[in-house]
Amino acid sequence: MVNASSTGHAFDAGTRLRCETCGSEIQIIKACGCNPSDQVLQCCGKDMTAENAAQAADGMP
Repeated sequence: MVNASSTGHAFDAGTRLRCETCGSEIQIIKACGCNPSDQVLQCCGKDMTAENAAQAADGMP
């Protein structure tokens, strides 16, 4: 998993983000097209953590 603000990047379509505090999850439907992209998505006052679509499909946290 990658911390959303550790590098400031765009998340690929299909990426799932999870809040380590409350467990809330969101999925990126369309990737950001800005150049450079610097997306930071937060929940419970902390950056959400990205997991790749393959892990999410396998049901892995």
